Amino acid sequence: MECKNAVALLEAYLDNELDRAEARELEQHVDGCADCRAALTRLDALRLALRDQTLRHEAPAALRDRIAAAAANTAGVAESVLPPAARRARSVLPAWWRVAAACVLAFASGAIFMRLNSGNADDPAALVEHDLFASHWRALAATSSVDVVSSDRHTVKPWFAGKVAQSARSVYRCWFIATASI
Repeated sequence: MECKNAVALLEAYLDNELDRAEARELEQHVDGCADCRAALTRLDALRLALRDQTLRHEAPAALRDRIAAAAANTAGVAESVLPPAARRARSVLPAWWRVAAACVLAFASGAIFMRLNSGNADDPAALVEHDLFASHWRALAATSSVDVVSSDRHTVKPWFAGKVAQSARSVYRCWFIATASI
Protein backbone atom coordinates (compact mmCIF):
# COMPACT_ATOMS: atom_id res chain seq x y z
CA MET A 1 0.00 0.00 0.00
CA GLU A 2 1.27 3.48 -0.84
CA CYS A 3 1.33 6.36 1.64
CA LYS A 4 -1.19 8.48 -0.29
CA ASN A 5 -3.72 5.62 -0.23
CA ALA A 6 -3.01 4.93 3.45
CA VAL A 7 -3.49 8.57 4.49
CA ALA A 8 -6.88 8.60 2.77
CA LEU A 9 -7.95 5.54 4.79
CA LEU A 10 -6.71 6.64 8.24
CA GLU A 11 -9.94 8.41 9.29
CA ALA A 12 -12.06 5.51 8.11
CA TYR A 13 -9.78 3.16 10.09
CA LEU A 14 -10.24 5.18 13.28
CA ASP A 15 -14.02 5.13 12.78
CA ASN A 16 -14.00 1.33 12.18
CA GLU A 17 -15.42 1.77 8.67
CA LEU A 18 -12.90 -0.46 6.88
CA ASP A 19 -13.42 -4.14 6.24
CA ARG A 20 -10.99 -6.61 7.79
CA ALA A 21 -8.79 -7.00 4.74
CA GLU A 22 -8.31 -3.26 4.25
CA ALA A 23 -7.76 -2.72 7.99
CA ARG A 24 -5.06 -5.43 8.09
CA GLU A 25 -3.36 -4.02 5.01
CA LEU A 26 -3.41 -0.51 6.52
CA GLU A 27 -2.08 -1.79 9.85
CA GLN A 28 0.80 -3.54 8.09
CA HIS A 29 1.62 -0.34 6.22
CA VAL A 30 1.42 1.81 9.37
CA ASP A 31 3.74 -0.61 11.21
CA GLY A 32 6.38 -0.10 8.53
CA CYS A 33 5.89 3.62 7.74
CA ALA A 34 6.84 6.26 10.31
CA ASP A 35 5.03 9.12 8.51
CA CYS A 36 1.69 7.28 8.38
CA ARG A 37 2.10 6.14 11.99
CA ALA A 38 2.65 9.77 13.02
CA ALA A 39 -0.41 10.88 11.02
CA LEU A 40 -2.50 8.15 12.66
CA THR A 41 -1.27 9.20 16.10
CA ARG A 42 -2.13 12.86 15.40
CA LEU A 43 -5.65 11.94 14.18
CA ASP A 44 -6.22 9.78 17.24
CA ALA A 45 -5.05 12.57 19.56
CA LEU A 46 -7.36 15.03 17.78
CA ARG A 47 -10.28 12.64 18.12
CA LEU A 48 -9.65 12.23 21.84
CA ALA A 49 -9.25 15.99 22.31
CA LEU A 50 -12.58 16.66 20.64
CA ARG A 51 -14.27 14.22 23.02
CA ASP A 52 -12.96 16.11 26.04
CA GLN A 53 -15.86 17.37 28.16
CA THR A 54 -14.07 20.63 29.05
CA LEU A 55 -14.60 21.78 25.43
CA ARG A 56 -18.35 21.53 25.80
CA HIS A 57 -20.25 24.55 27.00
CA GLU A 58 -23.74 24.41 28.38
CA ALA A 59 -26.23 27.05 27.32
CA PRO A 60 -27.12 29.53 30.07
CA ALA A 61 -30.39 28.84 31.88
CA ALA A 62 -31.91 32.12 30.68
CA LEU A 63 -31.29 31.19 27.04
CA ARG A 64 -32.81 27.73 27.53
CA ASP A 65 -35.87 29.28 29.19
CA ARG A 66 -36.31 31.79 26.33
CA ILE A 67 -36.10 29.02 23.72
CA ALA A 68 -38.59 26.84 25.61
CA ALA A 69 -41.01 29.78 25.96
CA ALA A 70 -40.70 30.62 22.26
CA ALA A 71 -41.34 27.00 21.28
CA ALA A 72 -44.42 26.88 23.52
CA ASN A 73 -45.80 30.11 22.04
CA THR A 74 -45.18 29.40 18.35
CA ALA A 75 -48.90 29.14 17.68
CA GLY A 76 -49.51 32.45 19.43
CA VAL A 77 -46.70 34.17 17.53
CA ALA A 78 -47.98 32.88 14.20
CA GLU A 79 -51.49 34.07 15.00
CA SER A 80 -50.29 37.52 16.02
CA VAL A 81 -48.55 37.99 12.66
CA LEU A 82 -51.79 37.36 10.72
CA PRO A 83 -54.12 40.28 9.96
CA PRO A 84 -57.35 40.35 12.01
CA ALA A 85 -59.58 39.21 9.11
CA ALA A 86 -57.40 36.18 8.48
CA ARG A 87 -57.41 35.33 12.19
CA ARG A 88 -61.22 35.38 12.23
CA ALA A 89 -61.48 33.26 9.06
CA ARG A 90 -58.96 30.80 10.41
CA SER A 91 -60.81 30.37 13.64
CA VAL A 92 -64.21 29.98 11.90
CA LEU A 93 -63.22 27.33 9.32
CA PRO A 94 -62.43 23.88 10.64
CA ALA A 95 -59.24 22.17 9.47
CA TRP A 96 -61.06 19.69 7.22
CA TRP A 97 -62.50 22.60 5.20
CA ARG A 98 -59.00 23.76 4.39
CA VAL A 99 -58.02 20.23 3.33
CA ALA A 100 -61.14 19.92 1.18
CA ALA A 101 -60.46 23.30 -0.45
CA ALA A 102 -56.89 22.24 -1.24
CA CYS A 103 -58.16 18.99 -2.83
CA VAL A 104 -60.72 20.84 -4.96
CA LEU A 105 -58.09 23.35 -6.04
CA ALA A 106 -55.66 20.56 -6.97
CA PHE A 107 -58.35 18.69 -8.93
CA ALA A 108 -59.45 21.81 -10.77
CA SER A 109 -55.92 22.83 -11.69
CA GLY A 110 -55.19 19.27 -12.89
CA ALA A 111 -58.33 19.26 -15.04
CA ILE A 112 -57.42 22.62 -16.56
CA PHE A 113 -53.88 21.44 -17.23
CA MET A 114 -55.11 18.23 -18.89
CA ARG A 115 -57.58 20.17 -21.02
CA LEU A 116 -54.94 22.63 -22.19
CA ASN A 117 -52.40 19.89 -22.94
CA SER A 118 -54.78 17.57 -24.75
CA GLY A 119 -54.44 19.54 -27.97
CA ASN A 120 -57.30 18.80 -30.34
CA ALA A 121 -59.16 16.08 -28.43
CA ASP A 122 -62.06 16.14 -30.90
CA ASP A 123 -59.95 14.81 -33.79
CA PRO A 124 -59.79 10.98 -33.58
CA ALA A 125 -57.00 10.81 -36.16
CA ALA A 126 -54.82 13.04 -33.98
CA LEU A 127 -55.50 10.80 -30.98
CA VAL A 128 -54.59 7.66 -32.92
CA GLU A 129 -51.45 9.36 -34.23
CA HIS A 130 -50.48 10.36 -30.69
CA ASP A 131 -51.11 6.83 -29.35
CA LEU A 132 -49.06 5.23 -32.14
CA PHE A 133 -46.19 7.61 -31.53
CA ALA A 134 -46.31 6.97 -27.77
CA SER A 135 -46.41 3.19 -28.33
CA HIS A 136 -43.43 3.41 -30.66
CA TRP A 137 -41.38 5.28 -28.07
CA ARG A 138 -42.44 2.85 -25.36
CA ALA A 139 -41.27 -0.04 -27.55
CA LEU A 140 -37.95 1.67 -28.15
CA ALA A 141 -37.49 2.17 -24.41
CA ALA A 142 -37.88 -1.56 -23.72
CA THR A 143 -34.79 -3.52 -22.79
CA SER A 144 -35.29 -5.94 -25.68
CA SER A 145 -37.42 -5.83 -28.78
CA VAL A 146 -38.50 -9.46 -28.32
CA ASP A 147 -39.89 -10.59 -24.99
CA VAL A 148 -39.58 -14.34 -25.49
CA VAL A 149 -36.65 -15.58 -27.55
CA SER A 150 -37.50 -19.21 -28.08
CA SER A 151 -38.86 -21.59 -30.63
CA ASP A 152 -39.91 -23.99 -27.87
CA ARG A 153 -43.71 -24.22 -27.83
CA HIS A 154 -43.82 -24.86 -24.07
CA THR A 155 -42.08 -21.54 -23.45
CA VAL A 156 -43.95 -19.41 -25.96
CA LYS A 157 -47.50 -20.61 -25.34
CA PRO A 158 -47.64 -19.75 -21.59
CA TRP A 159 -46.08 -16.37 -22.35
CA PHE A 160 -48.63 -15.71 -25.08
CA ALA A 161 -51.50 -16.88 -22.86
CA GLY A 162 -50.38 -14.43 -20.20
CA LYS A 163 -50.28 -11.56 -22.69
CA VAL A 164 -53.60 -12.17 -24.42
CA ALA A 165 -56.97 -12.62 -22.73
CA GLN A 166 -57.81 -15.60 -24.94
CA SER A 167 -55.48 -18.35 -25.98
CA ALA A 168 -54.35 -18.66 -29.59
CA ARG A 169 -56.71 -21.60 -30.17
CA SER A 170 -59.83 -19.66 -29.14
CA VAL A 171 -58.74 -16.72 -31.32
CA TYR A 172 -58.37 -19.07 -34.27
CA ARG A 173 -61.78 -20.64 -33.49
CA CYS A 174 -63.42 -17.18 -33.45
CA TRP A 175 -61.74 -16.28 -36.74
CA PHE A 176 -62.84 -19.55 -38.31
CA ILE A 177 -66.49 -19.09 -37.21
CA ALA A 178 -66.49 -15.50 -38.45
CA THR A 179 -65.13 -16.39 -41.89
CA ALA A 180 -67.39 -19.45 -42.25
CA SER A 181 -70.52 -17.41 -41.70
CA ILE A 182 -69.64 -14.97 -44.51
